[in-house]
Amino acid sequence: MTEKEDSLAIVGGRLIGDSGIIPNGAVRISGRKVMFAGPRERTSSGKGKVIDARGNYVSPGFIDLHVHGAAGGNFLEGGPETVRRIAAAHARYGTTGLLATLGTAPLDSIKNAVTHLREVIDAGGGNILGINLEGPYLNPVRRGAHAVNHLRRPRRDELSALLDLAGGYVKIVTLAPELDGGRELIGLLRERGVVPAIGHSNASLEEAAGAFAAGVCYATHLFNGMSGVHHRDPGLAAAVLADERVTAELIVDGIHVHPLMVKMALQVKGTRGIVLVTDCMDALDMDADEFVIGDRRSSLRDGAPRLDDGTLCGSILTMNRAIMNMRRYTGAPLEEIVALATINPALILGLDEQKGALAPGKDADLVIFDDDLAVKTTVINGAIVYNTLELVEG
Repeated sequence: MTEKEDSLAIVGGRLIGDSGIIPNGAVRISGRKVMFAGPRERTSSGKGKVIDARGNYVSPGFIDLHVHGAAGGNFLEGGPETVRRIAAAHARYGTTGLLATLGTAPLDSIKNAVTHLREVIDAGGGNILGINLEGPYLNPVRRGAHAVNHLRRPRRDELSALLDLAGGYVKIVTLAPELDGGRELIGLLRERGVVPAIGHSNASLEEAAGAFAAGVCYATHLFNGMSGVHHRDPGLAAAVLADERVTAELIVDGIHVHPLMVKMALQVKGTRGIVLVTDCMDALDMDADEFVIGDRRSSLRDGAPRLDDGTLCGSILTMNRAIMNMRRYTGAPLEEIVALATINPALILGLDEQKGALAPGKDADLVIFDDDLAVKTTVINGAIVYNTLELVEG
């Protein structure tokens, strides 16, 4: 149950801010906005509800730009109630904003899902910030778990109609620009204010460079679903690493990308060049170990969802565990890693004036977690949506 507060204060925690960690911090919220975020001694709790966050961190809420499902459902196949259930599941792990991601499917299925998502977002949306279309304009050679029989040739009119149907809620579209017609879609997406992403692509170094010049500024799950790094034939992964204009997603579950490659990616791209995502599927918080993607069976094996042939099909990663793993693999300071899940995705969406940091005037999206990254409290737009800490009257 969402509990809305006119006034809320979080006091005593270690506040993660732009310039480091404030050891005894405070955040004051009024309505849907942050009114104060800084040292506790510089403000009073005021009237209203108070959460004592001592012994925990207080962070901007996490933003996941690539998530397919949870709790036994996915955004492609579920109706409005399923959409809300998935969003609530991820909120328990600190995700205060997400893009509902739709994989490759029959065009009618994608249209139905877009319609359901638009209905939910129009009604308030909670932590759903928009839609990510991962396909269907992908290269069969690098399709991963995407069904080859539902992949489509890039068509400007078709994608334009999908964007119209979504009413402006499509924020990212992943495509393979080397396909015939792919470059034209990049231009369309730029015209419509949508982020063109390269992914599930077999682009050569030269083809990738052309796509970046045309406006591609985002790479879907770096190293996965793309031509790799070779010292005599640099492929798409190498092109993404080398180009400062391109921000790269990373799935840091210890399965999709080896920890050493994660560390190398951070060293090369820097803290502004990477966004942490989950690529999470139905199996998160699901009682059963098997589920169905379209007409294909998937099961949890070796820590991740896989098709019967062993192909990875997403993850059961959560954003708090992605941050925990990134910290362990790289040794980078916590505040730098948190930026990969907060301000960096906000910048990709053009929402950095509203989200991604704790500062006066920004949306009151925050998460409280302990030293092990276990989430204690999640607040979205000033409303407590998940809480295990004591809540008292100030």
